Amino acid sequence: MWKIKHSILFIVFIGFLSRCERILDCNNCVHNTNFSVEENFSFEIDAEGFSSFEIQGINGNIEISGTSGDSLIHILGTRKVKSDSRADAEEHLDLLEVEWLQWNEKILVRTIQPDETHGRSYEVEYHIKLPYIFYSEILNINGNVSIDSMGNSTDIRLTNGNIEINNLEGAQTVDLTNGNIFIDSHCGSSDINLTNGNIDGESTLSKQGVCKIYVTNGNINLDIPQSTSAEFSAKITNGSISTNNLTFSNFQQSKYSVSGILGNGEGEVDLVTTNGTIRVKGI
Repeated sequence: MWKIKHSILFIVFIGFLSRCERILDCNNCVHNTNFSVEENFSFEIDAEGFSSFEIQGINGNIEISGTSGDSLIHILGTRKVKSDSRADAEEHLDLLEVEWLQWNEKILVRTIQPDETHGRSYEVEYHIKLPYIFYSEILNINGNVSIDSMGNSTDIRLTNGNIEINNLEGAQTVDLTNGNIFIDSHCGSSDINLTNGNIDGESTLSKQGVCKIYVTNGNINLDIPQSTSAEFSAKITNGSISTNNLTFSNFQQSKYSVSGILGNGEGEVDLVTTNGTIRVKGI
């Protein structure tokens, strides 16, 4: 019994020391983010000789648009820190950086911030103009992503936030965990994976293009031209499917799926949601 009691006391003592260490480690912690300090930045990168662009964000919105006849990458944005005092926010603004690197044919822009925030909020917002012909890769954790008027392939990976896609002509790969996706695009092919959220918009599939959309929890509401030529398939596990203003051949329908041929069946449209509805309308 003596040994057991002392073992318990020893465990409690170690736990007390661990708690003290956590308290000491958190001397740098803040308890609210009522004060905000921000600073704008802008720079240009000579894009001559490069063909791809990657941005890595952590917290903040990213907006990208394509330009023609310009060999420069234009980057504007805002760095922002929120803390429990203005002085503390100003001090930690210096720890929030934007850097750019280059290798081979790629230019990389990324957010650099402390690994431990200790309660502070670090945020960088980007507004970027790229040459229209660039391949672009966008990685972000928390924040919205908007991309417009790009002619090459696009790869978007976002954890939390909304994605808006406009006037993209190249292949699109999109992976979103939590948020909504809005589409208004003419695309060669698209591969979209969404865990929690809805997909809404209009998509024009190029000849022999492939449009694949997979949603775990959420709805797919998609408008496509009546002239679309593709093998069409829509599947649900829990929910419903509706198709309007579209003419199919080899049409087949069940409680959980719809399939058929649109036009000559040159491309492919594959829509899947586990929990939600699929609505497709011809325009």
